Amino acid sequence: MRSADARAFAVASREETEAAYSFQMLAMKILEKLALVSACGYASLHLARTIVRQRRSFAWKGKRVVITGGSRGLGLVIARQLADQGARLAICSRTMGPLNIAAEELRARGVEVFSQACDVRDIAPSQSFHRPSCS
Repeated sequence: MRSADARAFAVASREETEAAYSFQMLAMKILEKLALVSACGYASLHLARTIVRQRRSFAWKGKRVVITGGSRGLGLVIARQLADQGARLAICSRTMGPLNIAAEELRARGVEVFSQACDVRDIAPSQSFHRPSCS
């Protein structure tokens, strides 16, 4: 009886081992599929993000930009950055001296610059500045 019991135990043990191995193989296949789906999902998300970013990008080249206070400070910094990107600039300032210096600096960067002394708080001078820069 003991040998029959031992054989039955060995068969049962082998069946349990095969079942455990089958379960492990099934688990590995599920994990492989999950990893593949995750990688595809990440790639799709990355591709969609890239497409959205490209559609949002804006090219300043050839665009007309009016900058008030363009002779110094933040206005001049913005004008320099837009000039480097190829924008056509119209800058104004209340004083003509610094405005001419800024306009020459911007022209040296190779862009079209219209400059005029103008106080945007006054309506009439602001309109005279607006008309030539729009043509």
